[in-house]
Amino acid sequence: MKLRGYLGVSLMIGLTVWLPFLAIIILILLFTEAYSLRAAFLNGFIPSLFIGLVYGFMMGVFYRVDTMKIKQAKSTDQLEKLVLELSKLGYHPHNKVENIITFAPIMYAGKAAGNISAIIKDNELILTGPKYHIRRIGKKLK
Repeated sequence: MKLRGYLGVSLMIGLTVWLPFLAIIILILLFTEAYSLRAAFLNGFIPSLFIGLVYGFMMGVFYRVDTMKIKQAKSTDQLEKLVLELSKLGYHPHNKVENIITFAPIMYAGKAAGNISAIIKDNELILTGPKYHIRRIGKKLK
């Protein structure tokens, strides 16, 4: 299983949000149905796990990792366009090492948005990051 592939991202998000859903269901059962804490936990465990995994599988569609290669004429023009488009999506330059620039998301980009890396070569720009954002940027830059 690839950690940043569809299944890995889905399980990572689903199992992360499972616990808050469990807490919410337990509180609802405690205050509305007058369950004991043990009974509320046992009755809320499976539904909260199901809700968390369904949510994770839906979010996994947007946040799995993809790589895209874009041919470019001038690296400076393409880089300016890239920074502009990424800032529109909620990313800002985070780190630069030689020809690799990493863009980090702010809250506007999304709850589980990961970093986007751009490798600048002579006549090519290679983007790696969440598939949903990479495809949107690729359409704008081509």
